[in-house]
Amino acid sequence: MRTLSFDEELNYLALLTAEGIKPLSRWEMGLDDAQLYSLKRLGLQVSALARSTEWERLVTHTIFSRQQSELEQHHAVFNGAPISRDASVVRKEGLDFGYPPCCVEAYIEKGYQSNGLTPQDQAILFHWACPDCDQTRYLLAEYWRIYYQIV
Repeated sequence: MRTLSFDEELNYLALLTAEGIKPLSRWEMGLDDAQLYSLKRLGLQVSALARSTEWERLVTHTIFSRQQSELEQHHAVFNGAPISRDASVVRKEGLDFGYPPCCVEAYIEKGYQSNGLTPQDQAILFHWACPDCDQTRYLLAEYWRIYYQIV
């Protein structure tokens, strides 16, 4: 499995979101006008989200979704908020980004534990899967379907 380029990775994430596999996605790197146009052309609503780091530096992320309400709800909770690994924050982000709740809870409780996935399977996910997760197996089939459209 080869590593996706910057544009391929953004396209991969955008397609997962445009097809409803992910309800909301976050891109933490800058986007140019052409990339923003591409997201909108896929039917995605796009918004900037300001977060603060532990050093009180503001960073801007781009969030996108098929539903404006998803953006508004996430924006209301996280815009201007510090980036945090607090359990309540991780739970809310996991829910917003469509991660299986069991995986989110396992990550909160045990971090990056062995999950039985191949490195290739884990690499195409945007969450750390919990051991033997049925929801992740379903998601993997959809993620691979989209991934193969990109490469």
